[in-house]
Amino acid sequence: RTLPAGFPAPILELSPAAAPAGSEVTVTCHAGVAEPPAVRLQLRDADGGVLAEGPRSQLELRLVARREDDGRRFGCRASLAIGAGAVTKDADARLAVLYIPEISASDCPANRTWLRGTREALSCRATGNPAPAVVCGKNGVTVSTGEAALVTRSRAGTYLCNATNSLGTRSRHVTVRVEGAARRTAPGWRASGGIWCVAPMGTPPPAPAVP
Repeated sequence: RTLPAGFPAPILELSPAAAPAGSEVTVTCHAGVAEPPAVRLQLRDADGGVLAEGPRSQLELRLVARREDDGRRFGCRASLAIGAGAVTKDADARLAVLYIPEISASDCPANRTWLRGTREALSCRATGNPAPAVVCGKNGVTVSTGEAALVTRSRAGTYLCNATNSLGTRSRHVTVRVEGAARRTAPGWRASGGIWCVAPMGTPPPAPAVP
Protein backbone atom coordinates (compact mmCIF):
# COMPACT_ATOMS: atom_id res chain seq x y z
CA ARG A 1 0.00 0.00 0.00
CA THR A 2 1.21 3.50 -0.79
CA LEU A 3 1.93 5.51 2.35
CA PRO A 4 0.72 9.09 2.52
CA ALA A 5 3.33 11.81 2.55
CA GLY A 6 4.46 12.79 6.04
CA PHE A 7 3.97 9.35 7.61
CA PRO A 8 7.44 8.16 8.63
CA ALA A 9 8.16 5.40 11.13
CA PRO A 10 7.49 6.26 14.78
CA ILE A 11 10.30 6.89 17.26
CA LEU A 12 10.88 4.76 20.35
CA GLU A 13 13.17 6.07 23.08
CA LEU A 14 14.41 4.51 26.31
CA SER A 15 15.74 6.93 28.89
CA PRO A 16 18.24 5.77 29.92
CA ALA A 17 18.87 2.97 27.42
CA ALA A 18 21.28 1.35 29.91
CA ALA A 19 19.89 1.59 33.44
CA PRO A 20 21.21 0.31 36.79
CA ALA A 21 18.92 -2.26 38.40
CA GLY A 22 16.41 -0.53 40.67
CA SER A 23 16.42 2.76 38.76
CA GLU A 24 13.52 4.24 36.79
CA VAL A 25 13.31 3.98 33.01
CA THR A 26 11.02 6.04 30.78
CA VAL A 27 9.80 4.40 27.56
CA THR A 28 8.47 6.92 25.04
CA CYS A 29 6.70 6.11 21.77
CA HIS A 30 5.87 9.07 19.54
CA ALA A 31 5.05 9.91 15.95
CA GLY A 32 7.99 10.62 13.68
CA VAL A 33 6.84 14.07 12.53
CA ALA A 34 6.25 17.36 14.31
CA GLU A 35 2.62 17.61 13.14
CA PRO A 36 1.49 14.03 12.62
CA PRO A 37 -1.71 13.05 10.84
CA ALA A 38 -4.40 11.26 12.83
CA VAL A 39 -2.42 8.21 13.87
CA ARG A 40 -2.98 5.62 16.54
CA LEU A 41 0.04 4.57 18.59
CA GLN A 42 0.72 1.34 20.43
CA LEU A 43 3.51 0.70 22.92
CA ARG A 44 4.17 -3.02 22.81
CA ASP A 45 6.14 -5.68 24.66
CA ALA A 46 8.42 -8.18 22.91
CA ASP A 47 5.67 -10.83 22.83
CA GLY A 48 3.26 -8.39 21.16
CA GLY A 49 1.35 -7.52 24.33
CA VAL A 50 0.02 -3.96 24.35
CA LEU A 51 1.40 -1.86 27.22
CA ALA A 52 -0.33 1.38 26.21
CA GLU A 53 -2.25 2.68 23.20
CA GLY A 54 -4.35 5.57 22.00
CA PRO A 55 -5.09 8.08 19.21
CA ARG A 56 -2.39 10.50 20.27
CA SER A 57 1.02 11.70 19.13
CA GLN A 58 2.95 10.29 22.13
CA LEU A 59 2.74 7.46 24.65
CA GLU A 60 4.88 7.18 27.76
CA LEU A 61 5.52 4.35 30.20
CA ARG A 62 7.62 4.43 33.38
CA LEU A 63 9.04 1.30 34.95
CA VAL A 64 11.64 0.23 37.51
CA ALA A 65 14.47 -1.71 35.87
CA ARG A 66 14.91 -5.22 37.22
CA ARG A 67 17.71 -7.65 36.52
CA GLU A 68 15.32 -9.87 34.55
CA ASP A 69 14.52 -6.89 32.28
CA ASP A 70 18.05 -6.98 30.85
CA GLY A 71 17.66 -7.48 27.10
CA ARG A 72 13.92 -6.76 27.18
CA ARG A 73 12.62 -5.40 23.88
CA PHE A 74 9.89 -2.81 23.41
CA GLY A 75 8.02 -1.91 20.24
CA CYS A 76 6.27 1.24 19.04
CA ARG A 77 3.63 0.91 16.30
CA ALA A 78 1.99 3.78 14.45
CA SER A 79 -1.21 3.03 12.50
CA LEU A 80 -2.94 5.33 10.03
CA ALA A 81 -6.44 4.56 8.76
CA ILE A 82 -6.82 4.76 4.98
CA GLY A 83 -10.28 4.01 3.72
CA ALA A 84 -11.39 0.66 5.05
CA GLY A 85 -7.82 -0.41 5.89
CA ALA A 86 -4.77 0.92 7.67
CA VAL A 87 -1.03 1.22 7.17
CA THR A 88 1.41 0.64 9.99
CA LYS A 89 5.04 1.36 10.74
CA ASP A 90 7.12 0.01 13.62
CA ALA A 91 10.19 0.85 15.68
CA ASP A 92 11.79 -1.15 18.47
CA ALA A 93 14.45 -0.74 21.15
CA ARG A 94 16.26 -2.96 23.63
CA LEU A 95 16.77 -2.17 27.32
CA ALA A 96 20.07 -2.97 29.03
CA VAL A 97 19.95 -3.38 32.82
CA LEU A 98 23.25 -3.00 34.65
CA TYR A 99 23.80 -5.07 37.79
CA ILE A 100 26.58 -6.19 40.11
CA PRO A 101 28.00 -9.70 39.55
CA GLU A 102 26.17 -12.68 40.99
CA ILE A 103 27.72 -16.11 41.63
CA SER A 104 25.24 -18.95 42.01
CA ALA A 105 25.92 -22.28 43.70
CA SER A 106 25.28 -24.11 40.43
CA ASP A 107 27.78 -21.99 38.49
CA CYS A 108 30.47 -22.14 41.18
CA PRO A 109 30.01 -25.04 43.66
CA ALA A 110 31.51 -24.28 47.07
CA ASN A 111 32.63 -27.86 47.82
CA ARG A 112 34.32 -30.21 45.37
CA THR A 113 35.99 -33.61 45.63
CA TRP A 114 38.58 -34.56 43.04
CA LEU A 115 40.39 -37.85 42.50
CA ARG A 116 44.16 -37.69 42.50
CA GLY A 117 45.63 -38.47 39.09
CA THR A 118 42.63 -37.21 37.11
CA ARG A 119 42.37 -33.82 35.38
CA GLU A 120 40.05 -31.12 36.71
CA ALA A 121 39.43 -27.41 36.20
CA LEU A 122 38.38 -25.01 38.96
CA SER A 123 35.43 -23.81 36.89
CA CYS A 124 33.56 -20.81 38.28
CA ARG A 125 31.14 -18.60 36.34
CA ALA A 126 29.22 -15.45 37.24
CA THR A 127 26.48 -13.32 35.72
CA GLY A 128 26.36 -9.54 35.58
CA ASN A 129 26.11 -6.57 33.24
CA PRO A 130 28.70 -5.53 32.19
CA ALA A 131 29.92 -9.13 31.94
CA PRO A 132 32.16 -9.78 34.96
CA ALA A 133 35.69 -11.14 34.97
CA VAL A 134 36.16 -14.12 37.30
CA VAL A 135 39.52 -14.68 39.00
CA CYS A 136 40.25 -17.51 41.46
CA GLY A 137 43.33 -18.03 43.59
CA LYS A 138 44.80 -19.80 46.60
CA ASN A 139 47.33 -18.26 48.99
CA GLY A 140 47.62 -15.23 46.72
CA VAL A 141 48.40 -17.27 43.59
CA THR A 142 45.94 -17.02 40.69
CA VAL A 143 44.83 -20.29 39.09
CA SER A 144 43.16 -21.03 35.77
CA THR A 145 39.39 -21.52 35.84
CA GLY A 146 39.09 -22.81 32.28
CA GLU A 147 41.82 -25.36 31.67
CA ALA A 148 41.85 -28.79 33.27
CA ALA A 149 45.09 -29.69 35.07
CA LEU A 150 46.44 -32.80 36.78
CA VAL A 151 45.00 -33.31 40.26
CA THR A 152 47.70 -33.58 42.92
CA ARG A 153 47.60 -33.24 46.70
CA SER A 154 48.85 -29.67 46.37
CA ARG A 155 45.61 -28.61 44.69
CA ALA A 156 43.58 -29.34 47.82
CA GLY A 157 42.53 -26.36 49.93
CA THR A 158 40.30 -23.30 49.91
CA TYR A 159 40.23 -20.93 46.94
CA LEU A 160 38.84 -17.39 46.77
CA CYS A 161 36.95 -16.56 43.57
CA ASN A 162 36.15 -12.90 42.78
CA ALA A 163 33.70 -11.80 40.06
CA THR A 164 34.19 -8.12 39.16
CA ASN A 165 32.62 -5.59 36.82
CA SER A 166 32.36 -1.79 36.86
CA LEU A 167 29.60 -1.92 39.50
CA GLY A 168 31.45 -3.98 42.08
CA THR A 169 32.76 -7.37 43.16
CA ARG A 170 31.17 -10.51 44.58
CA SER A 171 33.25 -13.26 46.18
CA ARG A 172 32.84 -16.96 46.84
CA HIS A 173 35.03 -19.48 48.66
CA VAL A 174 35.57 -22.84 47.01
CA THR A 175 36.96 -25.79 49.00
CA VAL A 176 38.62 -28.61 47.08
CA ARG A 177 39.23 -32.02 48.64
CA VAL A 178 41.62 -34.41 46.89
CA GLU A 179 41.15 -38.13 47.43
CA GLY A 180 43.68 -40.84 46.59
CA ALA A 181 43.25 -42.85 43.42
CA ALA A 182 41.58 -46.23 43.84
CA ARG A 183 44.08 -49.08 44.08
CA ARG A 184 43.72 -52.12 41.85
CA THR A 185 44.28 -55.51 43.48
CA ALA A 186 46.65 -57.85 41.63
CA PRO A 187 45.05 -61.08 40.33
CA GLY A 188 45.44 -64.09 42.61
CA TRP A 189 43.66 -66.14 45.21
CA ARG A 190 43.40 -66.43 48.96
CA ALA A 191 45.23 -69.48 50.27
CA SER A 192 44.85 -71.10 53.64
CA GLY A 193 45.82 -68.94 56.56
CA GLY A 194 44.41 -65.82 54.88
CA ILE A 195 47.45 -65.27 52.66
CA TRP A 196 46.80 -63.60 49.29
CA CYS A 197 48.78 -65.34 46.56
CA VAL A 198 49.63 -63.27 43.48
CA ALA A 199 49.61 -65.21 40.23
CA PRO A 200 51.07 -64.31 36.84
CA MET A 201 48.48 -63.10 34.37
CA GLY A 202 46.51 -65.99 32.91
CA THR A 203 47.43 -68.48 35.64
CA PRO A 204 44.34 -70.26 36.98
CA PRO A 205 43.97 -70.73 40.73
CA PRO A 206 44.96 -74.16 42.05
CA ALA A 207 42.35 -76.81 42.52
CA PRO A 208 41.10 -77.09 46.07
CA ALA A 209 42.87 -79.69 48.17
CA VAL A 210 41.08 -82.99 48.50
CA PRO A 211 40.75 -84.07 52.15
